[in-house]
Amino acid sequence: MLFGVQYWPRIYCKLSSLKSLLRLYCFFLYFHWRMKFTIQINTGPYTHQASDTAYHFTRAALKAGHTIHRIFFYHDGVNNSSIFNVPPRDERNIQQLWSTLAEENSLDMVVCAASAQRRGILDQKEADRHAKPAANIAPNFAISGLGQLIEAAIVSDRLLIFGD
Repeated sequence: MLFGVQYWPRIYCKLSSLKSLLRLYCFFLYFHWRMKFTIQINTGPYTHQASDTAYHFTRAALKAGHTIHRIFFYHDGVNNSSIFNVPPRDERNIQQLWSTLAEENSLDMVVCAASAQRRGILDQKEADRHAKPAANIAPNFAISGLGQLIEAAIVSDRLLIFGD
């Protein structure tokens, strides 16, 4: 154990100056308090505040130095990925905000395949498979299954669910 009880007496005895204490404190903060999050969004962009809250949390977490392993859109949350969302000019475009955030920070944004299919959200591969004329998923979003959510929950320190 690096910070176990066994090592504290030895570390404490070697801390002879404020500088070494600050180094230990910074080391502890950097390696112990940085968290890896997975974000799950269950509600649509204009029916509930959850998508906006998740977006602002994700931005704040990235700014604080945390890692976002994956953002998973589930149930009505898949509507956040539709390229055909066209809000009025004086309102925010949450799909565009998500796409920009993903591009700037190389985020993995996954849309649940079953939920997307039920709600008519298709990438080009799915559109061809179902003989639909066009895809309507926005850039930086990918369609995949629930296995991606399970893997992300296992790998991450916390799974945060926004929405019902």
